[in-house]
Amino acid sequence: MEKEYRMKKIKRTKTSRWSLMSTKKKIGIIAGIVVGVLGLAAGAVYLYISHMISLVHIVPSSSVVQTSTVSSMPMPMEKDVLNVLLIGIDSRNTVTDPVGRSDSMILVSLNTRTKRIVMTSFMRDSYVEIPGYGKRRLNAAYQYGGADLLVTTIEQDFKIDIDYYVKVDFFDFMEIIDKLGGVTIDVTEKELPILNMYVRDMNKLLKAPVEDQVLPAAGTGLTLTGKQALGYSRIRYIGDDFKRTERQR
Repeated sequence: MEKEYRMKKIKRTKTSRWSLMSTKKKIGIIAGIVVGVLGLAAGAVYLYISHMISLVHIVPSSSVVQTSTVSSMPMPMEKDVLNVLLIGIDSRNTVTDPVGRSDSMILVSLNTRTKRIVMTSFMRDSYVEIPGYGKRRLNAAYQYGGADLLVTTIEQDFKIDIDYYVKVDFFDFMEIIDKLGGVTIDVTEKELPILNMYVRDMNKLLKAPVEDQVLPAAGTGLTLTGKQALGYSRIRYIGDDFKRTERQR
């Protein structure tokens, strides 16, 4: 059975502009997110993505945690902007580590008027006020209360209105990239050995041959598989965390 990916809506008491859109327009916007995130612009790939997105099952999330301990200043609303939080979980084993940490948090803002997509990364080690837990690192919010608490934390600390979130773990990430035929990335000589280190680590976890899909050489415009792209996005020994989030975007 083909795995189902879910995009969850943030439950609110207000009337959502998203709910007023036609199904056709929703599908187009979501397809735009995927195209923007993965950087695939070819027409054939776009048609394939649109078809896959049409099969996505959209379900409401559970109630978002509320708190009065953080500033009650209302969050700014922009009627032409749709905000979707992309959450990358570092979980490798659903039995020993069923929750994981949100090591990648990217806000994708789609301006339906200007047709522009802006991606903003939240630094995982930022100290923020997590409702009910006090000052903690941002990526701990997911550990404490899942995606709903993470969304609440970001909204209240950064005054951003989030309409939807999508979360994936390592295996979801690899599967999505492979379904799309790979992703085009420039890999430097310094990045290559670290990328391959993570590929080998994943091979051990999957009980695959150690050298399976090890990238043979650095270069520009390389088409990376899901496993290679995961290794690339995990690189943290070159540059600071800002550079790491740049790779993830």
